[in-house]
Amino acid sequence: MEPFFASKRQRRFFVFFGNKYAESVKIFVIILDDAKIKGKSRKGIQIHLTEGRISVIDIHSHILDSLDGSIKTEEGSLKILRFAAGAGVTDIIATPCIMKCAEQCEWHLIKERTAMMNKRVEAAGVSIRVHSGAELAMNWELLSLLKTGQRDYCLADSNYVLIGLVGDGLPHYADDFLYELQVKELIPVIARPERSKALAERPQILHEWVKNGVLVQSNLSSFTYKYGAKVKNYADFLLENNMVHFLGSDACKLEFLEKDVAAASDELKNKLLPIEFRRIAVANPRAILENRFLDVSVPATIKMPGEKHKGFFASLFGERLASFF
Repeated sequence: MEPFFASKRQRRFFVFFGNKYAESVKIFVIILDDAKIKGKSRKGIQIHLTEGRISVIDIHSHILDSLDGSIKTEEGSLKILRFAAGAGVTDIIATPCIMKCAEQCEWHLIKERTAMMNKRVEAAGVSIRVHSGAELAMNWELLSLLKTGQRDYCLADSNYVLIGLVGDGLPHYADDFLYELQVKELIPVIARPERSKALAERPQILHEWVKNGVLVQSNLSSFTYKYGAKVKNYADFLLENNMVHFLGSDACKLEFLEKDVAAASDELKNKLLPIEFRRIAVANPRAILENRFLDVSVPATIKMPGEKHKGFFASLFGERLASFF
């Protein structure tokens, strides 16, 4: 490929195009010459092409056999992990559900089972890394499990903690619950909010949470019709408003996962540029694994369903630059 040493009067834009989940991605390097831009000429555009492969990091799963979900055997866990690795997943966080303190999985047990699982996948020749975590219900008494300066029940020994919403409503203390997590120097990640009836009816609530530092994980299957049109529509709404920061499989059964990945990949390839998919599937969750602060772009306002959306170049470059195309 011809080197592209742009002059000071040139600007580079990297735009990723690709087909689907975990497949090869085409990277277009677009160089726009300032002089040509001012003259509104399109001849100043040069396009260079290369290819690569996207890996995926799954931050929400229920794969620890006999400890969580519907998986009862070691082989059941391995089947899911084999499939995930084949779909491009390099890292997966095991997040058993914890609803009440009295029913909790002790953290040391989750850590032990995760270590055992990694030994199993290595022995089986599966190229995937399992990390410890939990999905904590938004239950006030569970705050006692989380200590300032400790990372028990957090995602991959980080400061990020996955919070699940229970039922159709929200507890009256929801805002205070999230605030208390932040006081403990933790970063709340709301699991699959697109399935919450209360948040779907009042999307401004989640928007306020995000503006206050809360992050969002959506399920792959939510972008299909697995949970119905309402859930899919709300998931699409969150995606369009830049309020999906991570993806998760929520895996608990292989037969569901196989259908979900295929259908969701077809949906997402039509909704996102691969650079956008890579951000929520790889770059953002990598910050969790490395325990780095994630600086996300928070929309000042949200576009409600039915509002006019920007065109492709306007979304990519802004209204003024888009006018030159």
